[in-house]
Amino acid sequence: INNAGINKGFRPLLQFTDEEINQVNNWLSFIYLVA
Repeated sequence: INNAGINKGFRPLLQFTDEEINQVNNWLSFIYLVA
């Protein structure tokens, strides 16, 4: 896991692109699966 997904969590949601949102969702899904 890279820190890019974590850092994006601190950015305003309006600045997210669709791809960034997908990347964050993938990261959160991964955390959910391994938790």
